[in-house]
Amino acid sequence: MLAQNVPNPFTSSTTIKYSIPENKTAMIAVFDLNGKMLLQFPNLRGASQVTINGSSLQAGMYLYTLVVNGEEIITKKMILTK
Repeated sequence: MLAQNVPNPFTSSTTIKYSIPENKTAMIAVFDLNGKMLLQFPNLRGASQVTINGSSLQAGMYLYTLVVNGEEIITKKMILTK
């Protein structure tokens, strides 16, 4: 499970909740609209959340993807405003 980031749109930071089945390894990757990977949160397990700091990114739309055992599961959009 990959939740929509909150808040969205965001200015300073946003949080993404996730839940990974037991005995699976996952990562969340953040991409710009050109497909360039900008951030990566590897070795995720269980149910938790990641926080993205908006100060390291430019204003715009981004995509974030949940990858479990090397397979893309779901991709969602988020918007950063400054």
